[in-house]
Amino acid sequence: MQNNPEVASPDLLAASRESLVESHIVHEFEPARVLDNLAGCYGTLIQGVYREMLPLLKGRRIIDCGCGFGQFSHVAINAGFEVTSIDIDDASLAIAREVSRIPCRRESIYATSLPDGSCDTAVCCDSIQHFDIREFRRELKRLGVQRIVIYDSNISNPLLALYRGIVGHRESNDRTADAIVREFREYGYDLVALRYQNVVSLPISGGFQRRPVPLLHRFPRAIQRIDRRLEQAIRLLRLDRFLTFRFLLVLDRRDSPKTAAAA
Repeated sequence: MQNNPEVASPDLLAASRESLVESHIVHEFEPARVLDNLAGCYGTLIQGVYREMLPLLKGRRIIDCGCGFGQFSHVAINAGFEVTSIDIDDASLAIAREVSRIPCRRESIYATSLPDGSCDTAVCCDSIQHFDIREFRRELKRLGVQRIVIYDSNISNPLLALYRGIVGHRESNDRTADAIVREFREYGYDLVALRYQNVVSLPISGGFQRRPVPLLHRFPRAIQRIDRRLEQAIRLLRLDRFLTFRFLLVLDRRDSPKTAAAA
């Protein structure tokens, strides 16, 4: 996160969007493509993923850290959670307000305006690779966060690494799931669950910013069922770490009350 002198944690609000893009903290995107994909196959699939994450949340007070286009916040709010949605990128927040129709605010995750002890769970969907975990955990501690739920890209997959190399996609703090676990452990958060997911859903649906595969993207439910079967098969072969595009990670603060581990 320090590859641009204008960008320094914990205060990101003073940085220009151009400098945030240059530091790979936020990304340029084509709004029309994002809107199409949110309304199409990827939108259907990702909302299903987010609904399945809801039982992992501890407490009712959730902070959506780097809420992006607001899809997780939308799902959680509809399920009755109290969600504070923050992001540093005005362009993403504009879509979150227009499409996901959530209340959200432009703030740095390292220095939020929330009072001490006001959050139970922090959720990071496609955002943890943009964070300096050392600075992030300080704010989590102040907010009283007991659980962290992370859903992000699995860079242990060589196909994803190859694709990123070809298109020149970078993140400011790219880490494997194991590296994230190790770093949070140093700061008092222990692993509850780690699961690798998504074998074909992301490539077929296009994610947020790529065109989906013609014809196949018309059948999101079928894609989801096929993906589940493939996940089970490669998990049995112990290849899930290398053949999936996403991981789901749950961490609990070491002094927090213990709950049942995620399945």
